[in-house]
Amino acid sequence: MEELAKGIVARGSRRHLRLFRRSPMILLPVDGSLIDGPQGHLARPADLFTPELCAELDGVVAFPGLFQAHARLLLDVPQILNLTASTVHSAHTSKKLVGTIEHALALDVDAVAVHVNVTDRHEGKMIRNLAQVVEAAYRYRMPVLAIAYPRQSSPSGENEYEDLRRNDHARYTDLVAHSVRIMADLGVDLIKTRYTGHRESFQRVVEGAMGVPVVAAGGSPVSEDDALANAIGAVSAGAIGVAYGRQIFLSSDPGRFVQRLRRELMSVVSAESGGSSGAVSACTCCETVPTTECHRHRSAMT
Repeated sequence: MEELAKGIVARGSRRHLRLFRRSPMILLPVDGSLIDGPQGHLARPADLFTPELCAELDGVVAFPGLFQAHARLLLDVPQILNLTASTVHSAHTSKKLVGTIEHALALDVDAVAVHVNVTDRHEGKMIRNLAQVVEAAYRYRMPVLAIAYPRQSSPSGENEYEDLRRNDHARYTDLVAHSVRIMADLGVDLIKTRYTGHRESFQRVVEGAMGVPVVAAGGSPVSEDDALANAIGAVSAGAIGVAYGRQIFLSSDPGRFVQRLRRELMSVVSAESGGSSGAVSACTCCETVPTTECHRHRSAMT
């Protein structure tokens, strides 16, 4: 993560430093309570956010109410405010703006998130929303997380291209890579997207982000071993980490699972870097490379 870290330092933003404070990154999206309802441990978030869990988290993605209700429990965890929303009851794939940068500043969060479902018939409106948020966020040095999925509405509810992933993996990878490139081209700071299922194909996705850090989404819950294998594959492919929501808050023991996830990812980083830690440290490139270019460098694990 060396080159990425120096770029963040050069930007001089407290929020960037907090958000990218550790590698590998583990994000916990709990915005699903608005989307699907209070499932699993989201029924009682105060019981979810234990000290053991929070110690392993590098960010929580949520809406204002949760941050306000549990401010003390999340005091030491970077907070990412989702500015877009929908529910499973109506046009779930069409994300609407429900917040502003000004509100994010008032809440003193560390970053904002915008969701874009690529290929949906409302894709253009979602891209426009993201572009507007990025422009406003840039003025205040507010990091922007783009949530980019190949997804569209369908008669059955939504199409996440699972058939394409199984039957034509190369085309599916192209679609995920294109989704990520759209976000990178619009100037976001971090991208959450679907894991393609294979290290080699996901490496193409990460490379397509032009150095913007990528985290792999968890998607529908799978077995704990499969979730760990996916996380290892994503980080081995160059992702900065993972964003696991349902995999964590539907777990019987979220704290234990996330501790195991951290250990497994650290072992990958250690093996690839010859045993050094995953702490953020400065590199030498920014002494000669402009900040904006350094921020676009591919992240490296050190």
